[in-house]
Amino acid sequence: MKRAYVSALGIMGRRHVVGLVRKGYHVDCFDPSDAAHEALAADLERNTLDKSMVQRVEAGTGAYHAAIFTEHADLRFGNVERFLGAAQAERVLLEKPLSSNPDEVEAYAGLFAQKGMSDAQISGNFTRRAWAPFHRLKAICDTADQVHMSVHGGAYGIGGNGIHHIDLFLYLTGDRATDVSNVELFEPTIRSGRGDRFVDYGGTFELRNDRGMMRNLCVPTSSVAPLVMITGENFSAIINERTLEWELAVRKPESSLPPYRCGADYEVIENGVMDYLPMDHVSGLWAEGEIELPNLSTILTAHRLLHECLEKAGVERPFRYT
Repeated sequence: MKRAYVSALGIMGRRHVVGLVRKGYHVDCFDPSDAAHEALAADLERNTLDKSMVQRVEAGTGAYHAAIFTEHADLRFGNVERFLGAAQAERVLLEKPLSSNPDEVEAYAGLFAQKGMSDAQISGNFTRRAWAPFHRLKAICDTADQVHMSVHGGAYGIGGNGIHHIDLFLYLTGDRATDVSNVELFEPTIRSGRGDRFVDYGGTFELRNDRGMMRNLCVPTSSVAPLVMITGENFSAIINERTLEWELAVRKPESSLPPYRCGADYEVIENGVMDYLPMDHVSGLWAEGEIELPNLSTILTAHRLLHECLEKAGVERPFRYT
């Protein structure tokens, strides 16, 4: 029998359970909220999945093929530590961010090492690395001398969601050593829908490495979804994160026009809604080894850059995003 464990049944956690049950897993679910378990039962019924495949537990016990942790960022490290004290898993998936406390982020490697788990057994849910459109875009980026990325949007939050953009930049530029500069946070802080103990941050920063640079602008008083542009010498990708529509254009190889003609000899090779992986499929595919998500050492890099941004802006540890 294939066993999995899911910690916390918010929207994301319930999607993970649906994906695991769809792949034939018996799932032990931890969440102290009766309402969360009722919502999960409704989600399973809506997807015509067998509710008997799911069991409510107070803690994980025994051996699991996969364990997924989806709770608020300030609770995740403690829940992982508690799980590892009584159970074990062949693979662990951690929702982003790993923690809003940089000290806990750095402690994860030692925590898993104590259980004899390797870096490769731990994955982070930076799913853009598993999307086919970004695989195709990376292949184009690999041909460019320099890659430039800009992110412009409203109150999506640098901490809770902006870390995805940081990781995408790292992925598209080959996970090179990267520096943070020109950090400025804006007022007010961003309210969280997950409770008064959380806030997030808007502002601007730059990342640079030897393959390119990224500029981020997050406006805390705006409700606009992020617009992302990624360019090289002879290509452009524009992504609307509200609709997940995109346009990927490249310069015609036979073009002899000079660069100042501003895209006159470009052709669109892809457009429309990206063929992305919905979250209620990612977890099951990951558990079965049908897709790969970045390992612990890879996802630590994005967290460190995020924390460097906040510290350069004068935000005190521990942070309060989730």
